[in-house]
Amino acid sequence: NVADGLRRLINSAERAGDMKIGLTTDPTLPRIPEKVEDELIRIAQEALQNALRYGEGTEITIELHAMNGDGVNLSISDNGRGFNTNTINPGYGLIGMRERAECIGAAMTIISEPGYGTQIIVSWTPPQINQGSLDAN
Repeated sequence: NVADGLRRLINSAERAGDMKIGLTTDPTLPRIPEKVEDELIRIAQEALQNALRYGEGTEITIELHAMNGDGVNLSISDNGRGFNTNTINPGYGLIGMRERAECIGAAMTIISEPGYGTQIIVSWTPPQINQGSLDAN
């Protein structure tokens, strides 16, 4: 599941660097499709790599919580140098994360400010099936 995948990412990243990485997961996480799990893990992996490579921080926090009963909210935050989201030219990492989020119908938000770190938030809810009545004409 996605929580186990995030733990494996963290273990690997901690072996590779000196960054402290914390993980908080909601015990009431809903079951989500494997494709969504895979993309959330890949987004977290890229966010971790960016934080380690460019952030120059000392801590990363990953949070995974249930959202609206059947959705999930993934947040990856660091206390690194941050960047101005209005002026930076997004690299392949940020573009790839956004594409992965779009691929599963998730919303992705980047919050960052020079000197105050970066937070990547990915919110996914299952697509709503139209429950309206069918016109039998």
